[in-house]
Amino acid sequence: MIAASRRWAVLVLAPWLGACVIDASIDGKGCPCADGYICNAADMCVRKTCDPGVVASSFAPAWATSHSIGWTWKPGASEDLFVRYEVWVAETKEDLAARTGTARRFGKEENPELGGYRLRVATDLVSSTITRGLEGGTTYFAQLIAVDVRDCEFASERVQRSTPPEPQSSIDLFKDGLPAGAETGPAPPAYQVADDPAGGMHLVFDVYADDECVPDEMDFNDVKATCGQPLRVRGFSADVSHDPSNPAKEALEPGTFVDAYLAMEVDIDAVVPSYFSWLWLANGASCLPAENPDHIFRYDGAFTIPNGKPTTIELPLSVLENVEPGSARPFSYDEIDAQGSGSALCSFALGGSWHKLGVVHVDDVAIWF
Repeated sequence: MIAASRRWAVLVLAPWLGACVIDASIDGKGCPCADGYICNAADMCVRKTCDPGVVASSFAPAWATSHSIGWTWKPGASEDLFVRYEVWVAETKEDLAARTGTARRFGKEENPELGGYRLRVATDLVSSTITRGLEGGTTYFAQLIAVDVRDCEFASERVQRSTPPEPQSSIDLFKDGLPAGAETGPAPPAYQVADDPAGGMHLVFDVYADDECVPDEMDFNDVKATCGQPLRVRGFSADVSHDPSNPAKEALEPGTFVDAYLAMEVDIDAVVPSYFSWLWLANGASCLPAENPDHIFRYDGAFTIPNGKPTTIELPLSVLENVEPGSARPFSYDEIDAQGSGSALCSFALGGSWHKLGVVHVDDVAIWF
């Protein structure tokens, strides 16, 4: 009778014992995890205690320069529950997991788009950002965080990307004055070269002075709050390709084009963030009176910079592309190889959505490699 009771007890407890064994085999084990568990900061599986109302997928690096990395993702879940995104980067997996040491947080203070589910001037969902101020030749581990109204966090998979080494050379497109033959668009006084309080000269765009943004015939209160306007410098000729007959010339070559990037310093005085829609370079015999659409190579990704904080925007030449039907193609060294079938650069531009009382400063435009 005692033996039978023991057998009955074992049969009754077996399912419970089995469940405990299953939990023990998952809880505290390394990621990836089974359903009902999530990866914690130490890459261990723990039970879910919070179901995030905002999620994202496919978080990944899109490109890198020596000091910046562009990231993309696919937004998901409820916009009504959204509070903010954060991107964390660190030089080691351990620092990223613990958010200490070399770990850095990028939020809406550095990148205003991370504070919104949608771009303010478009219907597009926020699905990319740029982490700036990084070190060249360094591997970074990164993770996207999405926070909802209950302060519940969604954490993406951890990914990594290395920045190219520090550049060794540069070619100025604007520094302390317009290149020979160049003009600004819009024309002065809206967009012009002016004294820089820090020394030298810089480009200044006064949105209020641009008749296309704030027409004279309209009452100011009836004018839209923001204006989409590309800020161009065009009409110069910059041969940036290698010339065998002039080995001392600072110039791009096929090998250095791979990691080369366009850089410019931008400072904005406005009451709302400015959303940039693209940057471009154009080449050809001349960009006057206007650029040839078949020779404009641009980046269409949307991003922001904070107001009142001078920010260096860097963008790889390799991500520029022409999008005209019939001529769509990526930007390549062949396009600018003046010794071959290419041609010199003749225009650069920064496109954005500017507040009607904003003032934009642009300086130190150069190609680094």
